[in-house]
Amino acid sequence: SHITTSTMACSHHDEPDPAKFGRPGEDAAARTERYQKMTGAVRTLLECLGENPDRPGLLDTPARVAKALEFMTTGYAQECKDVIHGAVFPEEHDDMVIVKDIEFYSMCEHHMVPFFGKVHIGYLPNGSVLGLSKFARIVEVFARRLQVTCFVLLILTCNRLSTVDTQPHIHLSFHTHTL
Repeated sequence: SHITTSTMACSHHDEPDPAKFGRPGEDAAARTERYQKMTGAVRTLLECLGENPDRPGLLDTPARVAKALEFMTTGYAQECKDVIHGAVFPEEHDDMVIVKDIEFYSMCEHHMVPFFGKVHIGYLPNGSVLGLSKFARIVEVFARRLQVTCFVLLILTCNRLSTVDTQPHIHLSFHTHTL
């Protein structure tokens, strides 16, 4: 049998709301094209599941899914240096700095299934410290990208912290749950 894919977005949602959809530096034409591809893909998925994407309960679903995925993957449009904003301060103490219970929400790159949990970060400064609020922001940047569960998130966070803070000794601990 032959499956026909739908690439047309709902006619009343052809233009994305720039306040809710788009990446920094993305022009209106690129944003609209990406939005239409995403909504078309969701329509195709609904059709392949045996649903009618034109029925009243599903009319807005392609647009909602596109906006949700845009939000859940905002990490691709962010750089750690932008969220750190120079919040590295000289500090000569050698006591461990611990930030606990940083909640994160991410998606598995294999099945795009959400997973969530908490991360605890402990490190020994080596001449400088990072502002405490920046730890959660760094975790958020990487959590808002597709991941191989928490292992990639752990590696990326450690690597980023190592480049920001004069090679500290870092320990991360994760507690995760998959839906």
